[in-house]
Amino acid sequence: MGDTALTGTTRLMRDTAERVSNYLFHLLLVNAAFGFWFAVGLYLMNVPYAPLWGFLTLFLRFIPFLGSPASVVFPLLISIATSTGWSQPAGILVFFAISELITANVIEPILFGKSTGLTPIALLIAALFWAWIWGPVGLLLSTPLTVCLVVLGQHLPTLRSLKVLLAEQPVLDPKLQYYQRLLARDTFEADKLVAECTKTLGVECAMDEVLVPALSWTRQEREREIISGDEEKFIYSSMAQSLNHSIESELSSIPASKDSSRSLDLIDQSPTATVEPKIVDKVTAADVATPDDSKQKLNVFGYPVHHESEEIALGMLKKIASDCCSLTLFSTKQLPSTVLRELKRLNADVVVLAVLPPGGLPQVSFMASELLKYCPNTQIIVAFLGMVKNYDQLLVKMRKLGVTYLTTSLSQTRQMIEAIQEEKMHHAGVTNSTESPVTPIPTAVVREQRGDLAFDIAEVTNVG
Repeated sequence: MGDTALTGTTRLMRDTAERVSNYLFHLLLVNAAFGFWFAVGLYLMNVPYAPLWGFLTLFLRFIPFLGSPASVVFPLLISIATSTGWSQPAGILVFFAISELITANVIEPILFGKSTGLTPIALLIAALFWAWIWGPVGLLLSTPLTVCLVVLGQHLPTLRSLKVLLAEQPVLDPKLQYYQRLLARDTFEADKLVAECTKTLGVECAMDEVLVPALSWTRQEREREIISGDEEKFIYSSMAQSLNHSIESELSSIPASKDSSRSLDLIDQSPTATVEPKIVDKVTAADVATPDDSKQKLNVFGYPVHHESEEIALGMLKKIASDCCSLTLFSTKQLPSTVLRELKRLNADVVVLAVLPPGGLPQVSFMASELLKYCPNTQIIVAFLGMVKNYDQLLVKMRKLGVTYLTTSLSQTRQMIEAIQEEKMHHAGVTNSTESPVTPIPTAVVREQRGDLAFDIAEVTNVG
């Protein structure tokens, strides 16, 4: 690989050494346990020199496929020569066959598959290939050599086919597995995958690493007309079910706030439902939490700028951010002018503009500029839920439009909402203090003076 790829070479060598050493260590443990077990069985059957045959079995089993059958030959010949009947030789064969079947088909695949990352069929094919090339030496070195090939396939893109053919790990990432299962209309396996990812990764990571990428992939495939409109609707409705069932059980363990009884779910949970917003054309005061019943929670509003998939993403955000804010969701079916009037009337603290590429940036630019006119004191978060090639350039563009924060995931959006909540509480505490009163500066003034919104509350305090 050369000096220019020193990092990749170091990782390749380290990964190879760890896998080969783990394989040899587990092989030693299995052979030692099998040799001890075989020796005990021979001793109980009164076979002469039972410890010797067990010790010999330990070493012979290092030879793949041929060493284990060879280990039973010597005690079997001794038994035939010294016993008075055929019961003892038959007992040795039955005892060895049962022990070998359990070890080879249950114990070894579990240990060797995890330590080497190879499938059982890969081990068999590798043994045949290297024995054909180098004879007994190739048979002895077949597994370590195959491990080296798999590691090369993981670290070198040109050899990725070796990883696909030989490695035990799944070829597709969880997000692509989830999308593929939905595309095949296998909702059971899709829900099972979401549940497993939720347990292993957590709710937020499962959303950011599985559900949101699957949404984005569906958008891209539909944009290229690879999938039909019916397939797209089925995927969205199935994802709604996964969101409301698989993840809801995990969220139930989190202590609920006073607002948890208020039903503002975005997605209909009926089996045949499509993704339809439940919010009416005009938001009522009952839909927005007041400071008294929510302990000064932020009034946060979510708006999908251009596609219904963003409504599902905002529904995910509502579920993970319900403990830190009161999140009310708008729909793409509502006119931007109606949404802007409602936000101005309700005096929104934070507005989350969700955009799921491809597309959406012109709509974000329009909504951000209009929000600056209608709600100058409202902080704007743009949740760009996709790959950002030029993040710095996009951030500068958003700042010029009056956007407070630019996030790229649901978890990061939730953290920004929490940061704004803490900033608001801290600012309220400083303002109400009798020792050092501070006059709050409107956000619009700061925008006009500095041209961006990335200011800290300490700066506001100092200016005051």
